[in-house]
Amino acid sequence: MVKVKLLGSLAKGVGREVDIKIEGEIKVRDLIEKFRGKNRELYPENPNIIVLVNGIEIGVLNKLDTTIKNEDEVILLPAAHGGAEVHVRAYLVEPHPNILDELNEIRKKTNAIVQIVDPSCVASLDHIRLIAFQTWEAMKNDELMAEKPEIDLLMRFALTDQINLAIERCGYKGLKSILIVFGLKKDVEKAEVILKKEFKLNPFHPIADSKEILEMFEIERKELESVSSDYDPITSILVERASLLKPKRD
Repeated sequence: MVKVKLLGSLAKGVGREVDIKIEGEIKVRDLIEKFRGKNRELYPENPNIIVLVNGIEIGVLNKLDTTIKNEDEVILLPAAHGGAEVHVRAYLVEPHPNILDELNEIRKKTNAIVQIVDPSCVASLDHIRLIAFQTWEAMKNDELMAEKPEIDLLMRFALTDQINLAIERCGYKGLKSILIVFGLKKDVEKAEVILKKEFKLNPFHPIADSKEILEMFEIERKELESVSSDYDPITSILVERASLLKPKRD
């Protein structure tokens, strides 16, 4: 069985959760085709549907030709619904002596997820958005790798299930850093009001050297050349590897 979750307007006429029986494998386009006629928005070529397979947006994988197997989980959501549910903001911030304490206070005052990440661990704005979405989905499904979502986020950027290593590799180093804020729109906006009073928030742009990222995460040239994705190859590889991290169960 493949478990399909439909969000927002896509659930109309279909239901919020459907189990699809398949033999062997099926492509995403063929899975969506099974819903044709039940909901006018559900057809493979609709550009306004976001599709995730096991938490990974298919643009990172093989798009509509991504293969689905038994026990996989597929999420279908309208692009507008996804944008409305989780808002992601990213800024560059200069070193600040009390920044970690300040962020802890902001977390207490809002429900937004706030984290600071070393720029050497971030490939692009898409990288930030897709990793934030993974943490958001993990939080909703009680599958975080750490007690706090901001630590789960850091672990996904660091590509490790070890908290200490994640902090060492991608945590704040007292240099220019990337400040990430995400969550429901009202929570993000509330956090931004406070952040702007405490810090100068500069527009985000990637400042990591791609060679540094390739070496840190041991990405080989052959792997880059094999990527077929809507995103740049480094982003695609990092996001896919992050999705493979799973919480440890006692």
